[in-house]
Amino acid sequence: PLGSRKTMDYTVVGDVVNTASRMCGIAPPGQILVTQHVVDRLKGHYRMEELPAATVKGKAEAIRVWRILADLDSSQPGGA
Repeated sequence: PLGSRKTMDYTVVGDVVNTASRMCGIAPPGQILVTQHVVDRLKGHYRMEELPAATVKGKAEAIRVWRILADLDSSQPGGA
């Protein structure tokens, strides 16, 4: 036998996971892209810029996309 009984593998599935994967796929290197759902929870903590809506696989309509620009709690651009 190969492997170890101590090794465990996990996986997650669902619409949220698929959307997150699509966002990672369209994000250029060094950028963090989020959906409106995340923006609603981060308001007041980060400076964000809305980008053009994106059409992604698995969604009937384009989704709103935001780019994280800076952590408002930090004096450094891009956060701590």
